[in-house]
Amino acid sequence: EELGQASADGIPSEPPAKPYLVSVNPKPTPFRRPIPTDILPNTLIQCGLKDGQTKLKESTAKLWLNNKPLEIKAKRADDLVTLSAQPESLLEPLGNYEVVVKFDDSNGETHTKKWRFMVTDFQKLPAAAALPIDAGTEPGFLVRSAQAPAEAAIQHDFKRAIHQLEGILKDNEGNIVKNTAFPSEGDSGFDLIELIDFQKDGSPFGHFEFDDFFPGIPGEEDHDTNFSTEILTYLALKPGTHRLGLTVHVGKPDQNDEDRFKVFAATSPRDRFAQEIGDFELTLLGYREGPNDCSFDFTVEKEGLYPFRIVYWNKSGNAALEFYSIDLETEERILINDTENDNAIQAYTSAGQTRTPYVALAGPAPNTSGNSKDTPISIVLADDETKVDPGSVKLYVNRRRTKPTISTEGRHTYIHFQPEHKSLSELDYEVKLTFKDSEGTSLKREWNFSVDARDKIEITGYWN
Repeated sequence: EELGQASADGIPSEPPAKPYLVSVNPKPTPFRRPIPTDILPNTLIQCGLKDGQTKLKESTAKLWLNNKPLEIKAKRADDLVTLSAQPESLLEPLGNYEVVVKFDDSNGETHTKKWRFMVTDFQKLPAAAALPIDAGTEPGFLVRSAQAPAEAAIQHDFKRAIHQLEGILKDNEGNIVKNTAFPSEGDSGFDLIELIDFQKDGSPFGHFEFDDFFPGIPGEEDHDTNFSTEILTYLALKPGTHRLGLTVHVGKPDQNDEDRFKVFAATSPRDRFAQEIGDFELTLLGYREGPNDCSFDFTVEKEGLYPFRIVYWNKSGNAALEFYSIDLETEERILINDTENDNAIQAYTSAGQTRTPYVALAGPAPNTSGNSKDTPISIVLADDETKVDPGSVKLYVNRRRTKPTISTEGRHTYIHFQPEHKSLSELDYEVKLTFKDSEGTSLKREWNFSVDARDKIEITGYWN
């Protein structure tokens, strides 16, 4: 109506009587018929308004986001007024928001404009995981590899990678699989690496040309397959949305040769309960072999150093791994910790934090259902820079103290408990584990799972 209606006199040649809306950001999202959205949690709220025959008085403009007033900036260019506001905090994932704009015109009449939008789904790193931004020392990454003999029959999944890195991978006969990777040169069990740009032969691969060998690979048997690699670092992150990428090698579909990885970020990123923020996704489609690009987004509310862990595993064929950031506007890829690029995210191997023991394995898996009632609660704790105090371990099931079997071997503490499913009412289980490390630090982990407590019914058929 503001732009005028068709009439016998033709299209109006004069400006509309009132100021009118010409643009909005972010774009409106239909709530009743949701569509995929790319609106980020740190989006700028903005709209453009043009004068009509009456002019907009920008000093009267106000803007609300979900009924909360925002501080706005008004900028006039001839007859166009742009109103902008940046929310104080990040918007929520998949959150529905309504923007309301009010202003007066030169005749003193008040006008209201509205639109709605939905934020994309994303992950948020907890502010509690952030360490002081200036606490980082020793730039780079801590990296180590573990490798099985070439003839070893091992799986190609995350479970295998974790068991292999922990040194507790077993073959089909229950024997520990030998680690043939060359040990790291450092006392910590890790090599200090400046950039994550690996290729098994040290040959150029992917987007960057700094390719180096995977630490410890080829191993003592002089082959470059059947290995897993662990990477630890602290990334210096500013508030806002970040996009990180990893490029790995994939073979042709009939070769069954895909490098895999998972990325974790948490106060203790090696822990079974650490937040997973990135995972392998096949993007190189068709009957092709080569670099496979994966990326993932997350947000940070508090500036600081965030602990990260990458678990990578390979089975056969080629092997490669690149770790970089992606500019959200230009899509430029920048290697993490590239000291020659001012826009690179900095990485550190230390941030004044002592790495405490962690839960390497825990089962039944958190938030799973349908577990067999014969499945025990099984936990493996792993020593890190401090060690587990086995005498401090306590296990609670459904808020009741239990008496688990506890044993130690090497750097691992094994906890085993078989619940007694006395009734069908005990289908859901809450598990709480508490323990202390060698420095007296108290640690706690909690999770839930459910079982199918029904007895099996055997049905016998009869012939007559």
